[in-house]
Amino acid sequence: MSSSTMVTLGFCIFLCLVGVAAFIAGAVQFLRAKQREHRCTETVMGSVSCIEDESAKGGLLAKFKPKEKEETVVAANDAIAQKKQAYLAKKRAQAKSEAMAASATWRPYVQYTINGQKYEKPAVRLVPLKRLDVGTACMVHYDPKDPDYAWFGIDGLTKGMGVTLMLSGISLIAVSIISWLMVPYLSEM
Repeated sequence: MSSSTMVTLGFCIFLCLVGVAAFIAGAVQFLRAKQREHRCTETVMGSVSCIEDESAKGGLLAKFKPKEKEETVVAANDAIAQKKQAYLAKKRAQAKSEAMAASATWRPYVQYTINGQKYEKPAVRLVPLKRLDVGTACMVHYDPKDPDYAWFGIDGLTKGMGVTLMLSGISLIAVSIISWLMVPYLSEM
């Protein structure tokens, strides 16, 4: 077997494994969405009560925390060091605000009331800051037996994503099988 044939077969195996992984992930996503849909049969209107910055919990923006001033700075250079710190703090603040506006690291919390009992839960999906405001109304699908178990319209029911992943997996598996079957014909050329 030639080296190009082995590379082609290796690529076919890789494609097949990626396809199987995508199919399994899609099936899990689809089944979870179906379970939530089956369990949460009642709906009520809720609203976004707050939007929390997920990245400030140790993610990307955690590095923008101001650094402690070194104790070795002598008094003569203190004014220069303070100006430099002010400049760097201003640059960090600008970078932080740009990163916060551009990144999808915001988690909305949705508040809803059922039978006089107030609930507040975080949404599953992270959203861009520009997409939602505090007070934005959203549909809440909840379990009538356990109103604390709910999913929100802003999260979306991810059956469509599950189906898309499963179809992508099937397509990758089919392409890998067809490519595998074509290897003998390609090696004769």
